Amino acid sequence: MTSAIGVFAFVVGAVLLGLVTSWVLYSYVNAKRTRWYSIVLVWIGWFFSFCIVLLIPLDIATGTHEKCVVDHNQEEGPCNGEPWIKLDKGTLEIIWKVIYWTTYILCWTAFPILQSYSCAGEFTFFEKFRSALRENIIFYLVAGVIGLIFLIWMLVNKTLGTDEVIPFAMAASNAWGLILMMLFLGYAL
Repeated sequence: MTSAIGVFAFVVGAVLLGLVTSWVLYSYVNAKRTRWYSIVLVWIGWFFSFCIVLLIPLDIATGTHEKCVVDHNQEEGPCNGEPWIKLDKGTLEIIWKVIYWTTYILCWTAFPILQSYSCAGEFTFFEKFRSALRENIIFYLVAGVIGLIFLIWMLVNKTLGTDEVIPFAMAASNAWGLILMMLFLGYAL
């Protein structure tokens, strides 16, 4: 059961997080020289990334309490009551999925296209967008073909079963993100 105080605390935290994200973005961005769509996409990316910091304590409190209740045969007494920031498991799962898939889609589509768009040498909006889209399509086609060849090779050599393809893809995308993180940290980005 979701507590009203937990929902209120989450909403207040999200609003404060939105204000902090806006303030940090305002202090780093020259609004006169930066396009509005860049500011909006960066704000959304930063907000959802910072939301993880807001959700982790909520998730830990909820999970710890639910585990205590299950361990003590559905009795509330030994668990010292419900935590005041508890949300029900379904609500947390929905919030996590929204954050995950929003950042996933932004990181694999919108951000690379925006980066290529800003580096494109064309003069009009549509020419720059077409160039950025073409560059990203070529990159993803090459990466997809290499990944598909590797996946087929793993399936043929029986090192990977058909029920292990999805976990393998998740691990590969996680490894790709960690490699990029290490490379960006090397450049202090």
